[in-house]
This record gives sequence, structure tokens and C-alpha cells, in this order.
Amino acid sequence: MVNPHHTSFLTKLNALCENRKILITGGGGFTGIWLSTLIDTLGADVVTLGTNLTRTNTPAAAQPLTMPSPLQTKHLECDIRSLGVLQNHITQQNPEIIIHLAAQPLVLDSYKTPYETLSSNATGTLNIIEAARHANDCKLVLVITSDKVYQNDNSGQPMQEGQPLLGSDPYSSSKVAAEAIALGYAQAFHHTKGPRIAIARAGNIIGGGDWSADRLVPDFARAIGNNARLNIRSPYAVRPWQHVLDAAVGYLLFTASILENNSPFHDSICPAVNLGPLAEDCITVKDMITHLGHLSGTGLDHVDFADGTDITGKEKHLLQLDTSLAKRLLGWEPKLRIKPALEHSWAVYRSLLDGKLSGEIVNRQVAQYLEALDA
Repeated sequence: MVNPHHTSFLTKLNALCENRKILITGGGGFTGIWLSTLIDTLGADVVTLGTNLTRTNTPAAAQPLTMPSPLQTKHLECDIRSLGVLQNHITQQNPEIIIHLAAQPLVLDSYKTPYETLSSNATGTLNIIEAARHANDCKLVLVITSDKVYQNDNSGQPMQEGQPLLGSDPYSSSKVAAEAIALGYAQAFHHTKGPRIAIARAGNIIGGGDWSADRLVPDFARAIGNNARLNIRSPYAVRPWQHVLDAAVGYLLFTASILENNSPFHDSICPAVNLGPLAEDCITVKDMITHLGHLSGTGLDHVDFADGTDITGKEKHLLQLDTSLAKRLLGWEPKLRIKPALEHSWAVYRSLLDGKLSGEIVNRQVAQYLEALDA
């Protein structure tokens, strides 16, 4: 990482989190568990909120990814589509920062459950922002969306923050709608007392313990755990793969920057930033599977590759993010390149497949990541 402000990343993160109440929606999901563990380690008073809408499939002998025990006692079970209940929780907790992750996050599932996807991702975001307006101490709502919000012509050109947004499926449409809601609120109320609103767009997040359906790394680990064959439908699709801790640190650095007195985002009504991998780490699905086959020791004997054509037509072939804004204004770029990111991911999956609980290895990887952050 390169820091243009000459202050260590760890110092900035500690200053942001220490003794500050931070509420994470979707905190019981894959990214939420890693993010809540990270900010808990950094000294924040963490509260998580949400209900599980993600279709998961954990092998019978494997362990799921779970929140650390101290955080489980502070989790609030709540459907963010229920404004009254949600507003009561947020008013009572009165967080300074809300990081909004809660969503139905699967593209293919959005075709099966379009109403649930749109109501959770769009109406849910509306409710979070509305509830935050009535929390006395709330300074910022950071809405996490996706690389898939951009109008994508499959050219492979990296998407920049100012490019047009256009949903091409229920999932991406729901995230575009969430961004429109965030921008509308920010424009309407930026002169009044209330929280700032900002948007972070992340790429394809990987990391240990994600057992979500129809995702590449979980599908690979699941096939091994179930002693089953793995069918790869689009081996030559390219995605902006990034480790969950890189994305999480990006969210926090963006948050810290917005709250600074001399913030480079001071004049932005609803700033948005891309967080993704370096261009050379945007590799094909087949390359990802090849790396995983090497790490797991299984090779590719249990993998069947399609001819390269996605017969469903439901997913884009090329996705890549331009992250130059995050590097220039935040000093952020990924700490974990694609091979180390996969090594870290597989170490967690191996542990879970061996029946070990997730807490110890997640805490250890978070601590190791923070130790190496400013190296």
C-alpha cells in the first residue's frame, strides 16, 4: 500500500474505530463477519444487525463461518425491510457509523427471487438511511453496493466512478436502485443535520468461510467437502477478485477520510469509490480454479469445464474496476495479491473442512493482516 498522507494505515484505523460505536448491517454474513471481527480487533464498540437472506450450502462434515462469541451477544436479529423495528433498533443503539452490507447478494438467485432481492436491497437501503436520520449521533451511512452497478458492454474496460449505472438483472438493478436512493437522500438533506451518505463499490470478494451458493471459491471447497464433481459454466469469465480484508480496510479508510475535517470528499454530496484488485489480478475463472487445485492438492481431476460459453446469458463475461481514485485519495490498494489471497482463503476452508470452528483462524488472519498493513 502507498499512503500519500504519511500517517500509518493502522493509526488511521485505530483512530476511527477505538471506542466508537459502529453498526454493521448484514454483520452475520460472510463479509460482515470478517468486517465485524476486524473493527472489533481495532477497538470499536461493534453492533451487528440483520437476518440471513443468502442461500448457503455447507458440506455436512464442515463448519460454518460464525461471528466471534462476544459479537454474537450483540447481534440484533432484524429484517431491514421492517422500518418500524429497524428504526427502534438504530435509535436505541445510536451508532456514529453505519456500514450497510445487508442484502440478497447472489445474481442467479435474484432471477428466482426478484421481489425479495429488490425489496431487501433497495427498500432495505431506504429504510436504513431513513432510520439513520433519526439517530442523534450518526455521522455517516456507508452503503456497500457492487461492481455490477455499471453499464457493462463486456469490453473489459475498467469501470470508473463517473460512468453510467445500469442494472441488467434483478440483483444489479436492486443495487442501482439502492444508489439512487442514497443519492436522492444525500441531495435532499445535505444542508440539514444528519449523517453523510457515501457509496463503496467492491469487486468479487473472496475469503475463507463463504459457503454461499453459485460462487466460485465456495463451489470448489464444497465439491471437495462433498467428494463431488464441480461443473464450471464460464471458465474464461474474468472477475475483479479481491480478499475480504482488503475490501474491509478500504471501507474503513473511506469512512475515516469522509469524517476528516480536511476530507478530500468534503464537497461531494454522495461520494462513491471503487475498491478492487490490481489489473493483473483480474484473472479468469479457470486460472482461479487452477490455483485452488494446486493449493488443495486435489488438482483438477474433479473439475469439468464447459466450452466457455455461459448458456444462461445471466452473467457478464468481463468485469474490472478502475481503483485509481481510491489509491489517489485514500492511499488504498490491495495488500493481498491474488495468490496470497487464495492461500489465506484456502487455509480457512481447509480448517473448516476438517471440522474446526472458525473463530481461531479468522482472528489469527485478521491479526496477521493488521501487523503487515504498513509493511
